[in-house]
Amino acid sequence: MSKTQTQKPFRWQAYKPLLAAAFAVAGVFHMVGAVVAAGTAAGLLITNTATATYTDGSGNPPINATSNTVTIQVAEVAGLTAVPSGFEDVNGSAIESTDVLKYSFTVTNTGNDATDIFIPGINNIITQNFDVSGGSIQIFATTDGVTPSGAALGTVPAAGGNFSTIIGTNDPFGTGNQNVPANGRFIVTVTGNIAPFQANGTTPVTAGNPIGVTLGNTPPNDNTAATQNQAFGANALSDLYTIDIGPLASNGVREASASDSKPFAASNKPLALATVLKTSSVVGNAPSISTDDQITYTLGLRVENTVPAGNIFLVAPLEGTEIRLNGGLATRILVSDAIPVGTTLQSVVTPPPASGWTPVYATTAGTDPKGTTLWTTTAPTNLATVQRVGFIHNGPLPPGYASTADLRFTVVTSLLPPAGGTVNNIAQVFGESVGDTTNQVIYDESGDQNPNNFDGITPPDSSGSDYPTAGKPGIANPGTDEVDTAGNNSGTGPNGEVNQVNIIPPNDDILNGPDGQPSASGPTDSNDDFTNKSTAVPTGIRSDRLESSLGPTFTPLPAEIFDPGLVRFNNTLQNPAATGFLANVTLQPLPPQGAVSAESADGNATTGQYGTNAEIPDNTIVTIKRGTTQTASYSYTVAGGFIFAPDPVTGAATTAHINVGDITAGGTINYTVDVDLPTSVALKKVNIPIIAFTDTAAPGFTGETTNNITINRLYTGFMKLVKDARILRADGTQRLPNAVGPTFQSEFTSGSEDIAPGEFIEYRIRYENISTPTAGAGNVVLNAINFEIVENGTTGGNTWATRTAHRQNTVFKAGTTMQFIDLTGPTVTSDPVNGTKVDSYVNTVGTVIPGATNGGSLLFRRQVN
Repeated sequence: MSKTQTQKPFRWQAYKPLLAAAFAVAGVFHMVGAVVAAGTAAGLLITNTATATYTDGSGNPPINATSNTVTIQVAEVAGLTAVPSGFEDVNGSAIESTDVLKYSFTVTNTGNDATDIFIPGINNIITQNFDVSGGSIQIFATTDGVTPSGAALGTVPAAGGNFSTIIGTNDPFGTGNQNVPANGRFIVTVTGNIAPFQANGTTPVTAGNPIGVTLGNTPPNDNTAATQNQAFGANALSDLYTIDIGPLASNGVREASASDSKPFAASNKPLALATVLKTSSVVGNAPSISTDDQITYTLGLRVENTVPAGNIFLVAPLEGTEIRLNGGLATRILVSDAIPVGTTLQSVVTPPPASGWTPVYATTAGTDPKGTTLWTTTAPTNLATVQRVGFIHNGPLPPGYASTADLRFTVVTSLLPPAGGTVNNIAQVFGESVGDTTNQVIYDESGDQNPNNFDGITPPDSSGSDYPTAGKPGIANPGTDEVDTAGNNSGTGPNGEVNQVNIIPPNDDILNGPDGQPSASGPTDSNDDFTNKSTAVPTGIRSDRLESSLGPTFTPLPAEIFDPGLVRFNNTLQNPAATGFLANVTLQPLPPQGAVSAESADGNATTGQYGTNAEIPDNTIVTIKRGTTQTASYSYTVAGGFIFAPDPVTGAATTAHINVGDITAGGTINYTVDVDLPTSVALKKVNIPIIAFTDTAAPGFTGETTNNITINRLYTGFMKLVKDARILRADGTQRLPNAVGPTFQSEFTSGSEDIAPGEFIEYRIRYENISTPTAGAGNVVLNAINFEIVENGTTGGNTWATRTAHRQNTVFKAGTTMQFIDLTGPTVTSDPVNGTKVDSYVNTVGTVIPGATNGGSLLFRRQVN
């Protein structure tokens, strides 16, 4: 491919997005202190609670979900911030001894009134291996907070000076005076050369030494929160600080500093950060046959917009790399997947045309999907001959791109042995970085959330991608690779992690499973198959915290507590034998763990698949029914397990477990299980193991080996809805939380984390189906159907509609729809212009399947009036 071989001098417009990402990674956008400008009165609270509705597809009424409430107070304080906003090597290429370097900083008056600002000059500014004696410090106007506009407004005297004096008669803000108004910002540039010697005057500056400058002097001068909007300590000529032009601000004089440095003889490399994802689902067919199960793989691709912490790269778009296609060479982004051992390709879903993705096929695997595999866009007549399947895109794909559902294919387990086996698979992505003149291949393997085969924040090598000259075959090998045990891209370790699917025909003498699926198998074996169901959830019950994530430390909030209604499960028993019968078959609930429990009964060394005894609330009532003639009710406590209880409807005493008698060969019996939880909390998961066994000893389960377990798993709502926010300056950069952005928090401390009029709140609503995902075969999962988020700023205690105004940059999951609603006017479906009256945002998502990577988020911005 054609590449520019000479690195050009830095240009603001072309590189502004990359700079912003690089600065964020370097930690230079840490901001602190609540600030205010004229507008919404100080002390008012801006509150926001989101709601959602969905169904479980069973015909029951919609289930409600309510987020936590985010409250932010408007305060009145003064403030000053400074951030690095640009770097230019005037000579281009690497930083060398004769180069002229220019560092730029954005200075902002974040107070509520106009102020003057003292700016240090070349005699006192702090430098590191940087000689400014022959350079200059200048002031520029800016319209976007990053790019200098027009000619310099003035040059700072060598000893420093006040902004109003330096700019003379210039009036960049159009206020009729030379001070900096509230929310006013300007650019300070510092130009100089590389110093020949380090600070001791004798040691030469060598490759790798930092070349830097600090505007202001607010220790520790490291761009952390401690360097921004701090109380002024002393009148030092190296400081950057406010100068009141009227009454002293309530929080006094403020100071700030900003630092930037670059390594000598080095330049920041543009790097695309590609993360390939993989999930799988299984459809089991004939229960006793291992060769007819269908596994559907869904591949995803993200191009990250931030660099993992501690790494110095410029975020770049992902472009194509050279592959062998249709008998020639072509430049494409390639997502590749080898057909797993033991399977054959059955079908490939053609992605929507608008996605830009095209399926490709290879009937010979080759040793490297990029270099040696012969790809074609024409599907062979016999898909069973395909050795690799892939998807190609012309590119480039920008940072922030994400595709999570467009790339899918299905294999059938036609080559597994009769006893079944484990199907292993891993996906790969290949591309290059826009702007990288070395044409380095960008490479990642599926199984985790890290790009470019990073191990957490550790890159595979110093270049940021470790694609070897010999290529990567992409054949899953759990013997040498880590395994994504949950199957949801949560693996850890270097390289990628293998997606595994266990195909094991049941070998039980009795089958017990979900309705019509007695031979179902779960994540482990045929004893942990499951049926997932949910209770109804009243309006206003918070659905943002998982009890299981906090364990014994979980203390329910009043807004999380409610009394769920009874829920009925339908199960099916079967005698799988061809001849004979099963005698004296009995049904009984078991506690998950203990001497006589589901774990002790299943004979599998795996533990934890049934949950813990403590997860079932005390006084839970379980009633098993066969038709209208047999009923057995049980009350549960952690201390005593399940004991007989009166029928909750008739009050009749329970004296025996349900015994269905004999089941002839091939015979099936249907039964129901009613679960009635006591007062509980939202998003709780309750596993009720039900065992079917041939009762050959004393009544009740006493360890009989002819048994089979199914799990009736009940959720008190299964859509987690979490609200958080971040505070942005008027230029869109993050001020709170005090961390590398974009980061969010759900609680803001009044007084120290208040918001300024004119600043933005970016609200984020994250949603996730927390129920158990598809695993094994024949199980009943919970998909959230018709999931819809409603953000109404006028109801439920919300005040954001009247105290803030709409800003563009609404972000929602691809494939979902948005409505922007003026409750007294029109509704539109595209992001309206800034300031448009929007009282409510409605995001219609559709179906949300289980799994953390299948959820999504809605982000919208409001500007404080």
